[in-house]
Amino acid sequence: CELWFLARTKFNRLLQDFPDVRLLLENFQRKANTSKKRSCTVLTRQSILLSSEKILESKHFFIHPDHLFIKVWMPVVLFFILNNLIMVPFRTAFLENFPIEPSVVFDYIGDIVFISDTVIRSNYLGYYDDGHLIVAAKAIRKNFRKSGHYFV
Repeated sequence: CELWFLARTKFNRLLQDFPDVRLLLENFQRKANTSKKRSCTVLTRQSILLSSEKILESKHFFIHPDHLFIKVWMPVVLFFILNNLIMVPFRTAFLENFPIEPSVVFDYIGDIVFISDTVIRSNYLGYYDDGHLIVAAKAIRKNFRKSGHYFV
């Protein structure tokens, strides 16, 4: 393991020979500084109360993304996704003469879970955008369409 040390002055002299790299580093530094400014916003008690009042005034039902229901719901959906990925090809390949009635019922339950998940995510599941909780119905639908979760 080798440790290399390069002084800032030598590094800046090297950057003069590579102007495209220097521009990339300057853009990166500018983006880092602007994101640092956005993340360091100080929340006052009044701004927190105003945002909570806006949420309470909202007549649209929404589910908070950190709610216990979502923490339980996501593993249930994952279970049915993994079941479809593993069991459907296994049944197709190896269980040709096996009665499939119990597994069909289980598949229908999985389909109901998938449809319910799509409805919940597209209409009711709030999300965070740049540290702000978004609960508006139109914004939730727009985020869902943009996210591509419905392809899963």
